Amino acid sequence: MNKNQLSIISLGLALALFLALNMFTGVGLRSMRADLTEGDLFTLSEGTRNVLADLDEPVDVTFYWSKSQTAENPMLNSHARRVHELLEEYSAHAEGNLRLEVIEPLAFSEEEDEALAAGLRGPQVDEAGNRLFLGLVVRNSVDAVETMPFLDPRREAFLEYDLTRGLTRLAESGLPVVGVLSSLPLAGGAQPPPGMPPQQQQPEPAWAIWDFLGQSLDLRDLGSSLVKVPDDIDVLLVIHPKDLSPTTEYALDQYALAGGRMMVFVDPFCMFDPAGQGAQPGMGGDRSSSLDNLFAAWGIAMTPGQIVGDVESADRTQGNDGRPVACPVVMRLEPERLDQDDLVTKGLSALVTLAAGELIVLDDCPLEVTPLISTTAAGGGLVDAAMLQFNFDPGMIADTFSPDGTTRTTAYRLLGNFKSAFAEGPPPGPEGEPADASGHLVESTDTFNAIVVSDVDILHEYLWARRRNMLGMSFIEPVNANGNFVTNGIDNLSGSNDLISLRSRQVQARPFTRKQDLRREADKRFRDRYDLFNSQLQATEQKIADLQGPNSEGSMSFSAEQEAQLSGLLAERDQLRKDLRKVRFDLNRDIESLGTRLQFLNVIALPGIVLLIGALILGLRSRSSQARKLSPLTPTS
Repeated sequence: MNKNQLSIISLGLALALFLALNMFTGVGLRSMRADLTEGDLFTLSEGTRNVLADLDEPVDVTFYWSKSQTAENPMLNSHARRVHELLEEYSAHAEGNLRLEVIEPLAFSEEEDEALAAGLRGPQVDEAGNRLFLGLVVRNSVDAVETMPFLDPRREAFLEYDLTRGLTRLAESGLPVVGVLSSLPLAGGAQPPPGMPPQQQQPEPAWAIWDFLGQSLDLRDLGSSLVKVPDDIDVLLVIHPKDLSPTTEYALDQYALAGGRMMVFVDPFCMFDPAGQGAQPGMGGDRSSSLDNLFAAWGIAMTPGQIVGDVESADRTQGNDGRPVACPVVMRLEPERLDQDDLVTKGLSALVTLAAGELIVLDDCPLEVTPLISTTAAGGGLVDAAMLQFNFDPGMIADTFSPDGTTRTTAYRLLGNFKSAFAEGPPPGPEGEPADASGHLVESTDTFNAIVVSDVDILHEYLWARRRNMLGMSFIEPVNANGNFVTNGIDNLSGSNDLISLRSRQVQARPFTRKQDLRREADKRFRDRYDLFNSQLQATEQKIADLQGPNSEGSMSFSAEQEAQLSGLLAERDQLRKDLRKVRFDLNRDIESLGTRLQFLNVIALPGIVLLIGALILGLRSRSSQARKLSPLTPTS
């Protein structure tokens, strides 16, 4: 056997080995994965792996995916595939305790009825009755059910968190209970300005933050006063506490001493305080709030009457003259201004604050204090709150603001033990009667954990969210990280550190640009023809209306010429619909053809080229070796 025959046989064996290796890895190594994506998009976070490892019983996950409907929407289809692939990763890491089933609920099928009965949102997308499903149903062995009605692609950055949260809820007895003590109408309802009679009260909608938190938490509206924090409260949310009674302050003090978890929002000047907005012209209402007595016991304070600004973090807002202006007290705080070592702020995108206050740590602070949100040193400074009392003028503030070279902190984490702000015992009752001091706590009996923020406006949707409608469903679309900051804080305070670690994951968009170009080209072709047809139709209808109106019986009569024109328009409409279907067919055909070509290049062509190059190198080496053997040896002198 000569070397040429040996080379051919070697090449054949190499090709056979290559195909066999692909078959073996496709079957025998299916559980082995390598994530080569930027940002490790398909690598589960440690928190998710911990949750999956803690599954002590099988969980059934049913993914309802209308593939035929999402195929028409590239963004939605890409998102659905991402969900499917991530669920497969969950199943691979759950050691048999997560069983995944993917179902496409067709119109009028039993699967469609099951999806609707489970609470999934399936809006109808065409006249044929087809619905779009993209949701999850999770069940455990005792038939507890957790449903995700619709996996919004706009929340893809939080996809792993949403999926893991659905699993953890099955193991919990219920949602975390969050008590909300606030002077603001966060939950909606009537909120009359001062001086307005009750009969003129107008119901106010709930704040977006209330609806946003209500998606994953059991919110309890505690009003603005209480005698004792209910025992079933997991986290207490205190927002804009104004003029609290000593009894309410004492209830908060005792709750904190017993190891309560609190997230507190105070403000030197709350722009969205309805009481201040409803003040009489020329009279500035009090828009400030604080917990001075409790803060003193905790070892912190808010600088009174001062607002924090930062020229380097100034966000652009509309000035009184209508032109945009970078206002220092409207701060867009990028991730470098947030503590990246704390689970609450780690990985968040920008926060937007408005007229925030300055928090300082007192010399005798008994707690461990960690700054979470701060200004830059070069651009930070203070503004007198009186400048906002009667008229908020962003341009004037920008012109007069002067940085003082000091970093200002607007949010702290507090941890540790402290002594009661009511060292002499509980305050007397409303009528002056002595209070029961039998259960009075003088100092902490358990570790106190709290987050204090000196801005209430950070919660208002004007700064962080938009209400959107998609396929007939209403969504709260976050545009900044304010809402996620609050949910991070509550998740962390309620002890769910595995969940909090998932929020920093980012999704890297890698659009298929050629595919997008093809779709844009088809859309343009359709849009041009549709606009032409629509203008012609409107012009003809106007001519008909001008020539002949309704007769005495209210019907419409047409001349033969007008009927011919109408028939022509109807025929043109039918032709346009046919052209549209053809455009979409040609579009899908081009996209599928492009995908096939790419698959051919990746699976066959590129490996084939590598083998061909190897064969050429082997052939050249063989020919060179034969040439050396045939050449005469030249004797050396």
